[in-house]
Amino acid sequence: MEGQQCDHVELGKTYQLALYDKTGFSCAGACFAVERALLALSFTLAMHEVSGFESPLFVDTPIARALGENRANFAQILAQVSKGKQLILTFTPDELRDHKKSFKMAEQYANGGGCTCSRAR
Repeated sequence: MEGQQCDHVELGKTYQLALYDKTGFSCAGACFAVERALLALSFTLAMHEVSGFESPLFVDTPIARALGENRANFAQILAQVSKGKQLILTFTPDELRDHKKSFKMAEQYANGGGCTCSRAR
């Protein structure tokens, strides 16, 4: 997390994730939306791995929550994941128009992995 460092994550009995800083205080409210999206992606991938369940992974509007360098980093992570798992990514027409550069960057990363990028109509 930017500004405030998350020290650890706890998984409750009902599979609710809790984030804590080094002093033991909850820091979930200090997370950016893109950080929550990455945490959700990490949790989903971990559940797939421990369960042995293999299925495609659907990510709706992945770049909408990321800005600047975080957008490029998120695209790289998705490209890395796509090398071992099929990804289905959706983009709204507005995202494609507003984030054309990021889409091209994500498409370049995806071409190296198991991801096919196509435009929604």
